[in-house]
Amino acid sequence: MMLERAKTLVLVLLVGLSFFLTFQLWGNNPSFDPLTPANYEQPKNIGDAKEWKDLIKPQKILFHDAENHHTMATSKMAPYGFLWDAMQMWQFTNVREVKLETADWKKILASNGVEFIFPERLPSILLAKFLHVPDNLTDRISFIDRIWVYKEEDRPDYTALFISGQERKVYASKLIDVSQDHYFDLPNLIALGSQLPEQAPVLAMDNYFQIYYLPLERGSMMQWTYEAEAIDVQEMVDALFLDTSAIKEISERSGTRIFTDGTKSLQYNENTHDMRFYVPFYERSEREDQEEELLQTLDFMNNHRGWTGEYLFDHWQDELDHRQFRFREFMEGYPLYGETASGMIGEIWLRYQSNQVSEYRRSLIRIKGAKRFYQISILSGQEVLDYLKGKGIYLQNIKNIELGYQAIYDESSAVIKLIPSYIVHLHATRVPIIIDARVFTLEG
Repeated sequence: MMLERAKTLVLVLLVGLSFFLTFQLWGNNPSFDPLTPANYEQPKNIGDAKEWKDLIKPQKILFHDAENHHTMATSKMAPYGFLWDAMQMWQFTNVREVKLETADWKKILASNGVEFIFPERLPSILLAKFLHVPDNLTDRISFIDRIWVYKEEDRPDYTALFISGQERKVYASKLIDVSQDHYFDLPNLIALGSQLPEQAPVLAMDNYFQIYYLPLERGSMMQWTYEAEAIDVQEMVDALFLDTSAIKEISERSGTRIFTDGTKSLQYNENTHDMRFYVPFYERSEREDQEEELLQTLDFMNNHRGWTGEYLFDHWQDELDHRQFRFREFMEGYPLYGETASGMIGEIWLRYQSNQVSEYRRSLIRIKGAKRFYQISILSGQEVLDYLKGKGIYLQNIKNIELGYQAIYDESSAVIKLIPSYIVHLHATRVPIIIDARVFTLEG
């Protein structure tokens, strides 16, 4: 009897507890911790967007005449602009591969003509985007670094040579000038360019695939001081990462700041103001064709408007599993080189791997308005060659010499000085030698 009463009491308690718990569920609302929303920033426009026609131009144009007289124009000179505009209307026909001996090259050099000098290893498919190159030329020659148009003796028309120093190939074609303005036809343009300072052709062991030109006599260049500013690294972070709320920052004693969302990372060196953006790749996929890689590389830069100056395509490096592209900044028509080998002023490097841009390196120094400038005397080409010879560097060691600017950044006064310099590219190393071109540096 007592057992039955105990069972009844337990049952009543359980029923009561059930009613109590049910009441608690009805009478109370659950409380959830709020979720932090993802912070999707609108990409910051660091600079400008560009098309390939803005990035592919001759680095210089040479004018040759029958008196064995040679002159050079850079992109800020009027003859360059007139000739480059005219060239984009030219058409070519009857293309054929030719083998030129030393005597042939010498004859061409001493003929009336113009020579368009592009960067080494410029893909021919890029030129074909805005020049009327001969049909099927891009199937026959992968790279074009020079186009040389000249007039053969006793013939009314001009011959165009498409030259690849990389492949040691030359294709000849007949030029059809469809220019409407007879004042700017080719003979008049050559005559206009012949008024510029004279240049001396330089080559080692009759290798006309690597000919370059240096001032015959002492000349002049402008030395500049520009305002400069460091681009805020946070602007780059906002431009390159989709969700900024997921980013963690790590500061190192060396002055490097690392921003990462767990996959992509951006490293910023506060001492040199250089950055490296890295996107990991997880598997090797079939490589896309050259044109698609180039288009996607340009899209990557344009998506955050990363062009902060006048840049030209400068170098193509083809590796086993990736390609690298370098773009060089030009100031006043001349290429810009940083003060040290470690600094990246004047350069943008992009690596394309596994069908994506996997690495992006550049300086975050932006050059702004000019503050001061003055004209200065520069060394002749022969003086520079003699200086190099005294250092044990001979013509056979040299791939190219060009005039340019060395950029020296003064952070304390927020200026960047552009020093006229000879840039010496050697066969044995990728890092060029930079020689101050100012006359007083040689004379003390």
